[in-house]
Amino acid sequence: KKSMLPIDSPKREELQEGSSSTDSKSNTAQRETSAKAEDAAKNLTRDQKSPKDDNKGKIDQVKDYAREKIDEIKHKAEDLTNEAKEKLHLKSDKSQAKETKEKGGESLLDKAEHLKDEAKAFVLFELSYYYSFSDSTKAHQYLNQGLAMKDKAPIIGSMGKFYEGMFYMDYDLNKAIGLMEMAEVELAKINSIQAKRLRARTLNNIATAYQWQDKHVKMLDILINKALPVALEAKDDVITGNIHYKIGINFWNNLQYAEANRYFSDALAYLKKGNYDPLTLNEVYKLLIVSLHAMKEKDKAKALMADFERFSKKHKGEIPLKDYYFVHAVHDRFEKNFDQSLKYMDLAIEEFKKMGNTHPRSIGELYYQRTLINISKGDFVAAYHDLHNHVENQLNSKGAFFQDSLNVALSYVKVYEGLGDYKNALA
Repeated sequence: KKSMLPIDSPKREELQEGSSSTDSKSNTAQRETSAKAEDAAKNLTRDQKSPKDDNKGKIDQVKDYAREKIDEIKHKAEDLTNEAKEKLHLKSDKSQAKETKEKGGESLLDKAEHLKDEAKAFVLFELSYYYSFSDSTKAHQYLNQGLAMKDKAPIIGSMGKFYEGMFYMDYDLNKAIGLMEMAEVELAKINSIQAKRLRARTLNNIATAYQWQDKHVKMLDILINKALPVALEAKDDVITGNIHYKIGINFWNNLQYAEANRYFSDALAYLKKGNYDPLTLNEVYKLLIVSLHAMKEKDKAKALMADFERFSKKHKGEIPLKDYYFVHAVHDRFEKNFDQSLKYMDLAIEEFKKMGNTHPRSIGELYYQRTLINISKGDFVAAYHDLHNHVENQLNSKGAFFQDSLNVALSYVKVYEGLGDYKNALA
């Protein structure tokens, strides 16, 4: 899997004033497990860090939901079938019966069969996606089973291209983009809510793929001008909130906090209305709290912290303790409670290490925040130690951005100025 903030969860993370800041696949693997498969499906974004292998419980959740979903759709399909049969048999006159069959009965029967097929294909594709985080062979098997059903219903073929593109995002990004773009064109021709929702998801993931290629202008154009209008038309609060969140990340990465605040606030409002995934919403809280502080909106930040506390208690055990401590560390830094801030950041680092993730960018992000705390505190020796011994390591990782190098360089300037070493500060 390719080494990639939720969210849905959530990301390639920029080492900036705030916290994480793009889509990380490891976080997505976590954040998209607590919601039911169908709602999580609306919310999935491919992220950019290597996933964990502890997904057995998540797979079981998807399997359980799959059984529920199939049973539910089967009941709906049976109702439609019975309705169709009633229309056919209630007419005693042969000519009327024939007309009913041609105009109503047959289409209802077809619709019933299509519902069964779509439900089965959806479950197979979802299982393929979830297994892709831990067992690529099994993921490919489920994908092929779903693709074999492409002629069963019009939407299944397009759905298959989307999920196949998702599968190849870790192996062949250009192929993945090509498949998903074909799926998007096909879905645009299908006039149904299901097609609109899937199309919004497809556009959302196409945008992420271009982000992986560092084509951020193209990513933003797709999200604002295509994905968001389709999501609004589909009246899907979860995917709409997720797209707002990703647009906000783009502005966040460019330090445009005013715009980021607007989109994060909208993301929060939309996600709360839907069957949100806690890990995605957790990421929105994280970034919005930091960006409000960055814009010196202290009262709003404090109010949001209180809301975050309620959210954290409600979903205790569902969101990583690392994130909980991270938010408090950053909040206390802006509140100038530096010693408390350092305690929380050390707890975040400790919890992160317990998770077993050794990706240099991920650990670098936490130590970068620790560096910022020490700079604000005036402890430039400690800041230099973290910056030199921990943060710079992430610059050698394949996932590093130009923005990372810029942030580290600016931090060195502050450290050298604080130490009175103006020669290195000006270097």
